[in-house]
Amino acid sequence: MKKLFLLFFLITITLFFSTDTIISSYETSNIKGVVISPFDSYFTIMNENKYLKVYDFSKSLKNYLETSGKPNVLAWSSDEKYLFSGNINGTINIFNIKDSTFNFDISLTSQPIISLNINNKNLLFSSLDKSIYVYNIKDRKKIFSFKTIGIPYSVKFIDENNIIVGDSYETLYKINISNNEYKKIKINGYIKNIFYVDNEIHVFLTNGYIFIYDKNLNLINKRNLNLNIEKIFLSPDKNYYAILFSNNDVMIYSSKSFIIINRLTVDNLGFKIKDASWSSEWQYIYVTDGKDIYKINFPYGIRELFYKNLGVLIKRVIWKKNKIIYSDSNSNIGEINIETGIMEKFLSLKPFNYFDINNKYITTVDNSYIYFYSLDGVLLKSKKLSNSKLTVVKINPNSLYAVAGSIDGTGYIYNIDKNTFKTVKLHQKMIKDISFNKDGDFVAATAYDRTVSISDFPNITTTKRINDFNFNIWSIDWANTKNFIAVGGFEGVLEEWDPLFKTIIIKTGISAGSINDIKWSPDDRLIATSSENSNIYIWNSFTGEKVNVLNLNNEQPVKDIDWSNGGKYIISSENSNLMRLWNIDTKENIANILVYADGSFITYKNDGEYTTNIPEKNEKFYFYKNNPLSLFDVFYFKRINKLNLKEVEPPQLNVLSDFIVEKNNSSLLISFSDNNLVKKAQIGNDTFIINKKSYKLNYTINIENLTSDILNIMVFDDNGNKTEKNVHLSFKNIKLKVISKDVYIRNDSGKIIGVLTGSIKNFV
Repeated sequence: MKKLFLLFFLITITLFFSTDTIISSYETSNIKGVVISPFDSYFTIMNENKYLKVYDFSKSLKNYLETSGKPNVLAWSSDEKYLFSGNINGTINIFNIKDSTFNFDISLTSQPIISLNINNKNLLFSSLDKSIYVYNIKDRKKIFSFKTIGIPYSVKFIDENNIIVGDSYETLYKINISNNEYKKIKINGYIKNIFYVDNEIHVFLTNGYIFIYDKNLNLINKRNLNLNIEKIFLSPDKNYYAILFSNNDVMIYSSKSFIIINRLTVDNLGFKIKDASWSSEWQYIYVTDGKDIYKINFPYGIRELFYKNLGVLIKRVIWKKNKIIYSDSNSNIGEINIETGIMEKFLSLKPFNYFDINNKYITTVDNSYIYFYSLDGVLLKSKKLSNSKLTVVKINPNSLYAVAGSIDGTGYIYNIDKNTFKTVKLHQKMIKDISFNKDGDFVAATAYDRTVSISDFPNITTTKRINDFNFNIWSIDWANTKNFIAVGGFEGVLEEWDPLFKTIIIKTGISAGSINDIKWSPDDRLIATSSENSNIYIWNSFTGEKVNVLNLNNEQPVKDIDWSNGGKYIISSENSNLMRLWNIDTKENIANILVYADGSFITYKNDGEYTTNIPEKNEKFYFYKNNPLSLFDVFYFKRINKLNLKEVEPPQLNVLSDFIVEKNNSSLLISFSDNNLVKKAQIGNDTFIINKKSYKLNYTINIENLTSDILNIMVFDDNGNKTEKNVHLSFKNIKLKVISKDVYIRNDSGKIIGVLTGSIKNFV
């Protein structure tokens, strides 16, 4: 029994560390469905992710439900106790809204679920596998199945024993599930949906026709609405239909006479309707444009914003000193102090496609213009560069120039002080990324023409091209201390090049999911790549070996990444409003940051501590506290003024990566610094006690004490964080005197090539 309990506890703990403890209430992917519960107690949002969010009508997030596949169709039980999710992978999740211990799944097919209908204890559903199933929820077993000729896009209960089905072969079925008897008729038109109202079967066709049958499939009447139908919504009292037509018009019809009650045209709405749901009060319909939700009153057609979605997509992340700077899909730029987790700056700028920042400017580009702002968001200057869309911009290291790339492959070299620019055709297709070398005298660009260009800068007199790519390269980054570039893209293979000699240094040969972003570590020992497969890969830049994998434990692609100054941590973004802070040594996701369109934020750790600028009474509208240890009741959330994240930044260690030891030059300059205190340094076999915030040391290399041509240096701060670097030593004009009875001389491979016996020898 103890072993079972321990196993259960370990499983739960594992889930704890792989589950986000704070969930954003707002959506960052398109809303594809909104469903209101029968008594208007809840509304549910469905998107392209594997979860559902259930809100009450105050817009407070009440339930966060993880599904086993991407939801495709939803339905509520008549008593609002259960929510049913039919998923793309063929599973159905049944969620008890009040008590998750009663949740369970149905898995009868591997094809997408396309229609759901509930009648008391029985669930009727259809799948793309051309099958219909009836499942008894109470007994948890399948009680009926049936194969149709075409794909059964719509299924409905008539009563406890009879169902109706419309398939893609323009066939309408009435089936008795108790004795397997059925009747079918052919209908001339593609069936969009079917309903059972007042002992009549209403069949809606895509071409705008409505066929009305009795229970025995005898035709009673038909109507032509003269417009192609997109979707049909039946009011809860079954007295009205709201029909969405292909021209975005919404018309309200009587379900008895099919007389038009009201009409709402696209001019009144101002947006394309993605989905709608009727409230239990027939005069209210809730519609979504894929981002927000609106409440429309009938018969008056009055529209009001019901759910304002403050979710944004993080577009780019940059780590500068102790600040995380990000841009979002609403053209906002925020600055977060990574030591405290607090947002210190939030700027709303003119709409832009891409931004860059240095110690002097914020630079953005839109479809034609380049803009320069002060670091406080004051517009300093702007210039029209192009008639085609600008896709990327980077400021060169000396802040004298900015380079923008366009969708047609043109590069724009902008002189910031003179407010002038010149154009150069760098590529034949859209420029995806740009990077400067450490001195700013070369610029590299990659584009959708499967090439990388390397040009002298700023004159652009010579442009070399690397053409040895089978697929498009999406990201490029120049090393911090050497003239190497790292590239990757659709193929998912990291490559390291000497661009000036067009020589490949390393090709990993491992496809690890398409690469969205590449960043060298500050000391160039490691390269990080963000992947479409929800992973961040850490590579050894000298060998190409995969060192570590950081996994999101979800299906979100990792979009943008950047290193901390000390090279121990990485910040990442995904297809959401969430940024994650990672420790690359422990592979731990140690803190997360959620940001919103209005400048609100929450930074939280997995131990329940969080800090936010959202008033406590409004927290429920912005985020949901997801307690992964609810069964143990030992997990607590604690709101504090600021987080203590200082330990995330290890001490700084600055030293040459390569050093030539000569007779008159054996002193290596090493500098240490920390945001609080450097405790000690270990250099080879020597230990130095420092206890200062910053310190410089001229370390004399004693050749006689060396055991290899690599000098290992480690520095520790007061929180126990360590930074480690290796200095590669080479020797010039050094004389060694060897006194020995027997000395074995070996070559680089270790083979003995000679023996010195009983003599004194000098080596240079």
